[in-house]
Amino acid sequence: MTNQYPVAIQRFVDTVLTTPGETHEELRRTIEARAAQHSGRTDNHASDEVPEELIRYVDKVAKHAYKVTDADVESLRLQAIPKMLFLKSP
Repeated sequence: MTNQYPVAIQRFVDTVLTTPGETHEELRRTIEARAAQHSGRTDNHASDEVPEELIRYVDKVAKHAYKVTDADVESLRLQAIPKMLFLKSP
């Protein structure tokens, strides 16, 4: 990943991508790579490996996060997407 962020943000991104969690690190990196392509980063082909059922959602979040609705999230839940992909608000 190209270091284009301030140190604190880069540390946060690195933590999300590399620390142990319920979602495999490889899947987290793959999703990040696909989302980054929408910002013009083309250095990673791992984005081609995003599971089919996540592509529409990942692309929507990357391009228009403000348009993501509860219905979008519920659709993923109904498809039995692992719960670990969802971030909960405090």
